[in-house]
Amino acid sequence: VGLSMFSVSQNGADFAVFSTSYRYYGLVDVSSIWPRKGSVSGSTMLTVTGSGFENTTSLTCSFGNENHTYTNATFISGSQLVCMSPPSESTGSVFVEVSVNGADYTSDMTVYEYIKEAHMVSVYPESGPTTGGTIVLLTGNGFVDGDSLRCRFGDEVVAGRWISSEQVECVSPPHEPGIIPIELSLNEVDFTSYLLVFEYYTDATVFSLDPSFGPSIGGTEVTVTGDNFIVADVLQCRFGMRVAAAVYVSPSMIVCESPPGDVGLSMFSVSQNGADFAVFSTSYRYYGLVDVSSIWPRKGSVSGSTMLTVTGSGFENTTSLTCSFGNENHTYTNATFISGSQLVCMSPPSESTGSVFVEVSVNGADYTSDMTVYEYIKEAHMVSVYPESGPTTGGTIVLLTGNGFVDGDSL
Repeated sequence: VGLSMFSVSQNGADFAVFSTSYRYYGLVDVSSIWPRKGSVSGSTMLTVTGSGFENTTSLTCSFGNENHTYTNATFISGSQLVCMSPPSESTGSVFVEVSVNGADYTSDMTVYEYIKEAHMVSVYPESGPTTGGTIVLLTGNGFVDGDSLRCRFGDEVVAGRWISSEQVECVSPPHEPGIIPIELSLNEVDFTSYLLVFEYYTDATVFSLDPSFGPSIGGTEVTVTGDNFIVADVLQCRFGMRVAAAVYVSPSMIVCESPPGDVGLSMFSVSQNGADFAVFSTSYRYYGLVDVSSIWPRKGSVSGSTMLTVTGSGFENTTSLTCSFGNENHTYTNATFISGSQLVCMSPPSESTGSVFVEVSVNGADYTSDMTVYEYIKEAHMVSVYPESGPTTGGTIVLLTGNGFVDGDSL
């Protein structure tokens, strides 16, 4: 190893001496490359590790088996250099070798694999909370399994999980609110560039539900008051394990319809991306069937103020216990709880005579549909009494004269 004087003989005996010298260098070898695979489109920057590397203008990498393609290498140190993979017409494995002088190459047979270029089509969900932890599904084609599978959220790189050649899953890292690019790498070095994005949002907070309880058959329109709600096609409410679509009203309010549920408490949560549900201490209570079987009296004056006793089942002692009077247009009055099968409420005034339905609500929102009839009648007016007196033994037939008198078994 080192310089040797160089001379030439044209007769096999006399050697002309020149100032030219030839330098011998030591053993050059390649121990590893990183990454070990890359796209057939080339341009993957490989880090080559080995020994005996020198900073020469002829430092070169060779890619191939029988047919070779050569690319210039950049010297880093005696044990490391970098070079860029050339394009390949097909997928498969090739050997990467190194030459210090551009003529003599190592023969360590270090394998580099050409793979198809990955193409990303979609990201689901397209958003997640700033706390991270969202399982994000990337869909496309050309995905290859391996320990170098990575997803990049902005500048943050996380490991990916291969599902198929068309799907990869990764977990979003924490990040401040905002929209950032999301890309995929099959070799931990080359990332796609398809301009797909992922949006980070601040987790919503729920303050209250109105109503906070409803029938087990579902269908209750629940107004959710809180903070940090966002406009999203996948805005959802979850009652226990049952999910319902939500409608955005404002950053502090959304509305959703309760699904059917089991009687009792259900934990309530909200998702703004259709995947991650923020858990709160808020709960929603399902109650059983409520029905009205009878009312007494069954009729009263249009002036209202008739105290009705309502009999049925499923009544609860809540501040929202209400009676509804009407057919198409309804008037509501507060009810007083007596027992699970009885309550009382006062009839409201009516502009006209006729029959209306009386229904009951436990939560002030969902009413029975038993169509129990109450009749509004004209107010009775008395003009005279004849006779105006009678014996203490009773038995006097007294005639009341006036107007608005209605026949019935409750006269």
